[in-house]
Amino acid sequence: AQLSVDIANAQQTSDLLLYVNGKKILYKNIGKGNNQYKFEQDITLKPGVNVVSVFAREDALFGQRENITVYY
Repeated sequence: AQLSVDIANAQQTSDLLLYVNGKKILYKNIGKGNNQYKFEQDITLKPGVNVVSVFAREDALFGQRENITVYY
């Protein structure tokens, strides 16, 4: 499966982490100052329920997480 991520208003975002079923599969240091950041990543899903989590961090203390549950 392919995951597309688009982060708008990313000026303060320093890095991204992508997890599938609790396993880290991607870390990207994007640097602060980007107005918008987009990326695509191929991910492997297992049969049944899968949880995909994207973390966008400003620093070690502040960030945002989005979880997506996918039945495959």
